[in-house]
Amino acid sequence: MGPAMRKQLQRAVATAVAMLLAISLIAPASYADSGGVGSGDADSIAAQKAAEKKAAEKRAAEKKAARKRAAKKRAAAKRRAAKRRAARRRAHHKPHKPKPQQPTAPPESTPFKPATIENGKAIAPAGAPNAVVKALAAGNKIRNKPYKWGGGHGKWEDNGYDCSGTVSYILHAAGKLDSPLTSGDLAKWGQSHRGKWFSVAANGGHTYIVVAGLRMDTSGTGHTGPSWFDSDVYTKTNGPFHWRHP
Repeated sequence: MGPAMRKQLQRAVATAVAMLLAISLIAPASYADSGGVGSGDADSIAAQKAAEKKAAEKRAAEKKAARKRAAKKRAAAKRRAAKRRAARRRAHHKPHKPKPQQPTAPPESTPFKPATIENGKAIAPAGAPNAVVKALAAGNKIRNKPYKWGGGHGKWEDNGYDCSGTVSYILHAAGKLDSPLTSGDLAKWGQSHRGKWFSVAANGGHTYIVVAGLRMDTSGTGHTGPSWFDSDVYTKTNGPFHWRHP
């Protein structure tokens, strides 16, 4: 190889070395500019990891809180169930207390005591049966109402009463009669003869009732319409009476 050739080869080598050196200096900057991992990318990745960690911690805390709430609910349900069981046990073992008996009205077998009249009103005797008390109260309610033919037959509460309407009203109040009867029907009603507390005198033309010794009648001296009388017998009428009782 001649001197000229050697010089030419040396220049080519030097040129190649210079080019390689230049490329090695330029490459890192070019790599960063072209999207390589730099300091900014590292910060972004670290921030993303921190956010993911925080989110995971939040989810874990929420699950823990949910478990606590569920545990509280289960505990409360157990307490309520225990209270119900205890209440059932107490109810089962509670000593039975008999209900107080309601006072019953004296039966009609109570010894007879006559009623009295004060200012035209009948006064029930002490210890009288409930039916007697109701009958006397019913007579007091309609006493002094005017005589009205057919009164008390179309409806119980009327503005006037005839003889059979009066007797029917009192018997109904005492629980002895469901619907009004005429005097002729009352002559065949119930049982024959006088009763202890109730006695009905009836025939085809007239009727009255005796309750606890007092007579309720629509016929009497100086008065027409239902009224109480001390005498339990009224004779000023046609024909004999048939005595009946419940």
